[in-house]
Amino acid sequence: MNKTQIFDNYSKFFERTDKTINGVSPGFAEKHPNYEKENENNAGSWDCSDCSYCRDCYVCSDCYVCSDCSGCSDCYRCSDCSGCSDCYCCYYCSNCSDCSNCSDCSRCRAIPKGSTYSSMVGVYKYVCTPRIHANGEQWIQMGCHLRTREDWEKDFWNNPQEFPNNGDKASAKRLLAFKLAIQWLDAQTVAKGEKK
Repeated sequence: MNKTQIFDNYSKFFERTDKTINGVSPGFAEKHPNYEKENENNAGSWDCSDCSYCRDCYVCSDCYVCSDCSGCSDCYRCSDCSGCSDCYCCYYCSNCSDCSNCSDCSRCRAIPKGSTYSSMVGVYKYVCTPRIHANGEQWIQMGCHLRTREDWEKDFWNNPQEFPNNGDKASAKRLLAFKLAIQWLDAQTVAKGEKK
């Protein structure tokens, strides 16, 4: 169990000798009287609440086993992220939500209000999310890659390092996920037409 202490500001916290000590600001301590309990399993984190086994994080909440993140919430096993929520095993991302196994992403899966979408899990390595925005635009997100349907159809094999067009099992599963996403988009279009 690591200690959590009140520091006047982040600069004072940064200067501490024992880097495993967690720190909170006076204002945070006032709002969170149980700040010690909320940080008992964390190490070197600042103004975090209800996190567990996190390390060197800054102003996060409800995260688990994360490190070097700031302003995140409800994330699990992420590192070096900023302003993310409900993410899993991501790193170097910012302002993302509901992501899994992403890296170097920004506003990943930020689905606009009024959109219709589906999340396909387990078809291939990552989550596949086809969506139709309120303006009718069709988008598909595969892992970290968010592109229009048109762009995917023009150039599906956009990640040759991880998924080369060589017929291997992982690439075939990715292609299957894409085809299912297209079928879902087409089905939504047909259903919308039938309602008119």
